Amino acid sequence: MLLSLFVSIRESVAIHEERHQKRLPDKIIIKKYFLAKYSYREVINLIRNIEILTNNGVICDKFNGILKITFIDGGFIDVLHGARDKIHGGSVLVSHPLMGSVKPNETPYRSIILEDKKGPLDFQSLSIIESSIESCKKLLRDKLTPDWTPRVLDDFKFLDMKLLESALSSIGVNC
Repeated sequence: MLLSLFVSIRESVAIHEERHQKRLPDKIIIKKYFLAKYSYREVINLIRNIEILTNNGVICDKFNGILKITFIDGGFIDVLHGARDKIHGGSVLVSHPLMGSVKPNETPYRSIILEDKKGPLDFQSLSIIESSIESCKKLLRDKLTPDWTPRVLDDFKFLDMKLLESALSSIGVNC
């Protein structure tokens, strides 16, 4: 089992029990500094509600069965539109839609982390996603995404995966 929380044995046992009650995959590792900031229940509820929207098949392969993944068959802007639709349904952005230094007109791949909720509309998330869509449209108007070779596309998939892993790590989750 890959349960490694760098906390005391007693805390590990308590987390193990909660993990199985909430049916969390054993491949999720929660960092101790994140547990110092939030209660176990808050961390587990966040992890259970994480949803990743992506158009990157590598993400689907890596996180399938570990986290909830929604594959969007389309481009960068389609992922942003999918996230906007989820936000209108009550979900909240966890990662910024334009994270990293790769511009939307440079890469065709994007993965966004949402907290899948059915609550009221989160206006901050809506503002961020709408602004991101406008930025993406502007960049795509100025210069379309090049027709990259398969090797370069694989590099962009890898980069998207590393950005996602970094975003997950920033909320205390390693997979």
